[in-house]
Amino acid sequence: MRRGPRRHSSGNRIKSHPRLDDPGRMARMRQTMHGRAVFRALLLGALVLLLIPVQASAACSRAVRADSLAAQRLLADMEARGAAGSADARGVFERARRSCLDIRPARAIAVATDAHGIPAPGRRSRTLGVDLIGLRVGAGVVGWRIDLARTASRVAATRASALRTRAEATLRAAGWGTRAITWSTDPTRLTWDPGVQSSVVSILGRSARARLHSSAAAGVRAFGVGGRAAALSRLGLLQQLTIAARTANGAANATDARSRAVARNVVMRTYVRVRASRSRSWSRIDGAWATAAQHRMLVSGATALLRLYPHPATSTVVQQLRDALTTAPSVTFTTIPKAPFYPWPRDGAFDQQQVGVDIDKPARLTLLVYAPDGKLARGVFADAMPGDATLAWDGARRDGTIVDPGEYRYNVDARDLAGNRIRVPGLEQFTVARDTTPPTIVSASMRIVHTSTGNRAIVGWDVDEQHSPRVRSWLVLRSGDASTSVRLHESIQQATVRRDLTIEPGSWRAVIVFIDGSGNRSQRLLGTYDVR
Repeated sequence: MRRGPRRHSSGNRIKSHPRLDDPGRMARMRQTMHGRAVFRALLLGALVLLLIPVQASAACSRAVRADSLAAQRLLADMEARGAAGSADARGVFERARRSCLDIRPARAIAVATDAHGIPAPGRRSRTLGVDLIGLRVGAGVVGWRIDLARTASRVAATRASALRTRAEATLRAAGWGTRAITWSTDPTRLTWDPGVQSSVVSILGRSARARLHSSAAAGVRAFGVGGRAAALSRLGLLQQLTIAARTANGAANATDARSRAVARNVVMRTYVRVRASRSRSWSRIDGAWATAAQHRMLVSGATALLRLYPHPATSTVVQQLRDALTTAPSVTFTTIPKAPFYPWPRDGAFDQQQVGVDIDKPARLTLLVYAPDGKLARGVFADAMPGDATLAWDGARRDGTIVDPGEYRYNVDARDLAGNRIRVPGLEQFTVARDTTPPTIVSASMRIVHTSTGNRAIVGWDVDEQHSPRVRSWLVLRSGDASTSVRLHESIQQATVRRDLTIEPGSWRAVIVFIDGSGNRSQRLLGTYDVR
């Protein structure tokens, strides 16, 4: 059906263009436009593919340009002079430039080679802030290389972020130098240092560059040679925990099963010691109760390791140790004061009263004693380990004076190493008493013996005194208006003593007198004796 002329919305006719009315021409135009669009897309893709390496190269060159240009000028000068070691230094530089890593270590190697020539094995140098060492890099060839051991030690010891970042970059750059494996801080004596080894493999294993992961895996495998994993048990637990975490990080991106198996072996051996470290509600590290800092290090280190190698039994123990950092100590009374005690006089008997407690973690214990009027009379402090602990009060105030007789209540405060605190009220009260009972005379006797030099009194006695057992004794003799006293002993309750008498002849009345430590007095008449 033929269509009529099109009209505008206003009603006017729109004239048709003869070219647009041709269907064949329209198809050809569409094909041309499609071809141009495809061409533009291909051209844009090619430009993108070309620009990406250019931009990457430019980014890489911006980071290393200064060191690269300086190193190239120095190497060209060395080669022109025929300097020894220039070929080795050139090879190191080219490998570093191809890897687009930190070029500074390669420049340092070139500078050291130019300044010192070919090094002796084991010789060290710090050039441009880079630790270098002489290593055998080929058959009969010695060259300067990055000192992995010393650099790793600097990483472990450095806290300044800028210096640490630079040292880590140096270790990553070691991938183009020599294999990132080290056995000791002295390569001329192959005594293995697991701390240094683990530092290197951890840094290389965390690198974003996959080419360094193979070096990290090789470093991890070194822990499986000659029973080295078992040798870690001779180190401290916290040190072994750190080494296990570093080894696990080094093997995290490894693709070979051997390095992962070695890392797992190191970790599992460490887990055994972690589980054994828990004792009651705190940790014992290497046979001693851990400090708060050591306990936190144990928890944080084991937690980080469990993220890489989950282990339910170890996780349970670590959770218990973590809870101990926020849980107050548990205090249970094992001994409570019941009988009165007699702090005066200080005669060594019943001078103090004790409170016994059982505590589940190391803590600082405080015994707070309150007077009958509610005021604090005394605070007694003691550092306690888990188990039984004893707190004693001697009846003295804070200024050292003895309190008055009465009932004194108490509390026990316990504060653990993490700062958690608990206060436990006492179950009974301290009863402070003063001894008012005189000594009980069980027996007392005397006889006088006449000797060639005079008269001698032989006196025996037995006195019962519990609360103030230091009993002094005298013998008092009276005859008319005359009297004399003879000291028998200063503290003993039962004895037989001999004393020479210097008295006039006559009839003497004898009395034995006892005074206990509290001043209580008792006496007994012994009889009347004739003295010649």
